Amino acid sequence: MGIRVLINKSMGQFLKDNWFKLGILVVLIIIALSTAYYFVIFIPNNENAKIEQKNREAEQKILLEEKQQADIKNSLAECLDSAETNYVNDWNNACETVGKEKDCTLIHITSERLDDARKTAIDNCYKRYPQN
Repeated sequence: MGIRVLINKSMGQFLKDNWFKLGILVVLIIIALSTAYYFVIFIPNNENAKIEQKNREAEQKILLEEKQQADIKNSLAECLDSAETNYVNDWNNACETVGKEKDCTLIHITSERLDDARKTAIDNCYKRYPQN
């Protein structure tokens, strides 16, 4: 028990004599650990987050472009279908006008006019919905 008391007294005396130095040592250790954390953990995680954000933005941009292209293709298909439907309806109306049944043979001038209208409608579809 004598040794223990001696150690406690010498330790107490050491702390009493060197408290300021020990305080500075603790502060320096905290600063060193904080700096190490900043450079080893915080900055790499922050950079990784920035890279991931850029990747997400790039993926979203690609998905948006793909969706826009798909929408344009769908709109073009609808426009072409509409042009064809209008052509068939106009043809059949012209047949009925001359007293014939649907899908009849029309005179050259009428059929040429309807064909030109169909080509114009198709051209307008491709102008309205260009394909890249």
